[in-house]
Amino acid sequence: LSSANSNAQTLLRTKVVFSRASLGSASGRAKTSADDIATLTFAADAAGSVAINSVTVTFSGDAPSNAAFLDGVLLLDENGSALGTGNVTSSACTGGNSCSKSFLLGATNTGQVVNAGQTRTWTLRIDSTKTRTAQASISQTLTATVNILGDMKFTDGLDSGASTVINILAPYVTAPLSITGVSYAIGT
Repeated sequence: LSSANSNAQTLLRTKVVFSRASLGSASGRAKTSADDIATLTFAADAAGSVAINSVTVTFSGDAPSNAAFLDGVLLLDENGSALGTGNVTSSACTGGNSCSKSFLLGATNTGQVVNAGQTRTWTLRIDSTKTRTAQASISQTLTATVNILGDMKFTDGLDSGASTVINILAPYVTAPLSITGVSYAIGT
């Protein structure tokens, strides 16, 4: 071959495995200003460390139908400290649409580091008192999801000075991945 053609390829040194677990009651839940609804766990393969740069969580259902809802959404690290600076929110949920909050954790290799072979587990907390006002005989619902194919970004190969932000692709997981689904007590 004198003039071979090919497509550019990206070779990852390591990978990130994302998992989640719901917290608390899934139905008849009481509203509180510190409502821990799920944990998000990021595991780095033993081949190398990664930096998690951003995570976007999308909310839907009738509960987040309050303009102030997204202001009460936090992602907390293992020590209970809020993660992200300059976090970005979508337009407010109206009950007929979804809304999202992007937690900006750093860029390139300055994100939240998950060391090779280790995990980091963070808590997704909402202020559920900032959800839709109570309505008699109605149990409000809230669903939180992450679209694995674009809502998480990380930097690979920290030990070699890599600086390219790469979307985490998880072909073995159906996207979007439901983080949790809850319903609040009737009339609250």
